[in-house]
Amino acid sequence: MNFTPMTEEEIQSINLIADGLYPYEVIYAEDTISKAGNDQIKLKLKIYCQDGKEGVVECYLTSSFLKILKHYCDVNNKKDKYESGNLQANECLSDSGGLVDIKIDKGKPIPNDPDGKCWPDRNVVKDFVQQSNQVKMQVTTSKEFLNDDIPF
Repeated sequence: MNFTPMTEEEIQSINLIADGLYPYEVIYAEDTISKAGNDQIKLKLKIYCQDGKEGVVECYLTSSFLKILKHYCDVNNKKDKYESGNLQANECLSDSGGLVDIKIDKGKPIPNDPDGKCWPDRNVVKDFVQQSNQVKMQVTTSKEFLNDDIPF
C-alpha cells in the first residue's frame, strides 16, 4: 500500500474550510443553556464550498454575542423575531438566507495538560452576511439534486 504520510496537524486540517464567505443551511437547531446559565441556540450549519466540498460548523446564537445574533436574524428574514427579543431553535431549522463568514480558529493549549498538548484547529462562525447581487455564490446544494432527471 502506498500513501502520503502526514503530520497530526495535517490530518486534523483536512476537513477544515478555508477562511471566507460561504452559503449555508441550518441542519440542526437546539435551545440550550450556556455554561454561564444564559439561553442560547446551538446551530449546526452545513457549509457549501465552491469546489463541491461540504462541511459542518457549529454556531451558538446568544445574547452575549448580539452582533452575530442580529446579523443572523437580518440575513434570515427574522428581524421581527430579533426586535421582539424572542427566537426559538425550531424557527431556525433549514434557514439559508445569506452567507456565513467562516474562519479557522487556531488550537489553544489544553489547560493543565502535563504534555502541553493543544486543542485542534477548528472552524468558527465569524459573522452572517447579506448576500448581495455582486457576491452571488454558485454552489450546488444537496436539495438541488433531489429534482434531477436521472431515469433510475
